[in-house]
Amino acid sequence: MSSTLLQHLPCLSPELARSIKRLPSIEMQTQAFFLQAKQIGAQYQSINLQWNGFRVRLSYWRHQHAEYTQHNLAIDDAYVPYQYRHRGWFSQYRYFCANLTRPLVHITYE
Repeated sequence: MSSTLLQHLPCLSPELARSIKRLPSIEMQTQAFFLQAKQIGAQYQSINLQWNGFRVRLSYWRHQHAEYTQHNLAIDDAYVPYQYRHRGWFSQYRYFCANLTRPLVHITYE
């Protein structure tokens, strides 16, 4: 991609990134980041989040298929404070991130 094209791709504004980082948990920050990146139509976006000793680096990217758009979220790096290790936080966080990217299924009852 040319640098001119990269400059015109939608991305999170610095003000929006700062407001996301003020939320009171990594999970809330993650959800806000994912939804905002999805809403602005970003092709690729990454962010460093932290709260109460927890640190996470996330990447979001969108892939356009012929029939649908796939939204992806990757945990690039994570740090869990020592006192919270071996309690299942990271496993639950991975599950949380996976559920964010699942498409909503609408069930209709007849």
